[in-house]
Amino acid sequence: MKVFTHGGSFDDAENYLTRLKRRPWADDIELNIIEVNISNSIYNNLNTMDVRKLSESAQNDWLSKYSALGNSNPELHGYDHVIRGAGIGDEFFFQKTYF
Repeated sequence: MKVFTHGGSFDDAENYLTRLKRRPWADDIELNIIEVNISNSIYNNLNTMDVRKLSESAQNDWLSKYSALGNSNPELHGYDHVIRGAGIGDEFFFQKTYF
């Protein structure tokens, strides 16, 4: 699982990673901090889904359908960039083609 934060410091990323590793499912997956630079022009043109903007019910429905967390066969969503609130901080997911 690759979770990327946008902005913030490396210390912020380490703190977030520490909180993630406390989750019950964390032993089943590899968690890493990956630092990647992307130009503002590319970032601003990504096809982005900000799940945080949906109602709580719609967030749950979207994540149940497209997230690999709790869904062993998630559907493809077609976005380059997905932002979701995770209770311990926002998560920013990018399609691997950008790395």
